[in-house]
Amino acid sequence: MRRAAQEREGVFRIHDFRQEVPGPHAQANNWTQLALELLKEALREWGVGGKTSSGYGRLVEPKQAAKAGAGTTTSATASRAPAAPVKRNSGSPAKVKILGVRPKGGFDVQETGRAQGTLTLGAPPPGTVAEIGAEVDVLVHVDDPARPQYKWPAVSKK
Repeated sequence: MRRAAQEREGVFRIHDFRQEVPGPHAQANNWTQLALELLKEALREWGVGGKTSSGYGRLVEPKQAAKAGAGTTTSATASRAPAAPVKRNSGSPAKVKILGVRPKGGFDVQETGRAQGTLTLGAPPPGTVAEIGAEVDVLVHVDDPARPQYKWPAVSKK
């Protein structure tokens, strides 16, 4: 009923096209494989949707499980990608290593197991040595998987 109404209004017309396709082309598998590889590369490199700069929307293929002995079977859990670190709330404690001084203030830092980030908010607490190579206690400001941001803990006033 809806189809007939739309055809009468001229919005669009539905046709049933059937085309006889000759047997598979000699290079069909090669072209299909090339298309699949190009699609995988685009999804890995560019991603889809919003927040791709933060690591979301990108294709991450599961690692192939190492073949043990003559067996070639893998468990369902062996083919899963490693879990990403759990996202932490702002203000969560962290320990970072100072890698360098930033030109406009603050430091480039790295937390074990996480991407390199920045420490730009606040001032070091009294008694904290903020020099390259030092490991310091800080707070998470923005827990971005690609570029985390940290802040110095607030100094309590007595």
